Amino acid sequence: MPQFCSACGAQMADGSAACTACGKGMPTASGGAQTSSGGLDQNIAGLLAYLFIPAIIFLVMEPYNKDRVIRFHSFQSLFLGAVSIVGHLV
Repeated sequence: MPQFCSACGAQMADGSAACTACGKGMPTASGGAQTSSGGLDQNIAGLLAYLFIPAIIFLVMEPYNKDRVIRFHSFQSLFLGAVSIVGHLV
């Protein structure tokens, strides 16, 4: 069965990983979910970062502190927590 690129609609050769017309990569057979090298889904790790303690853990642990999305959510969680504490003190 021929494959077609989801971005430009060009026909692709069977088994190719990227479109020859536009260069966009095709998702894998596993559904194309982005996972960090630690095995936890990137979206789930970003969600868990808002529980404050996992944010600190994600910034210290090796596979998670290299991921831009998880690092962003971890820093945002810590910043919002600090603002909340200062707001309650004032």
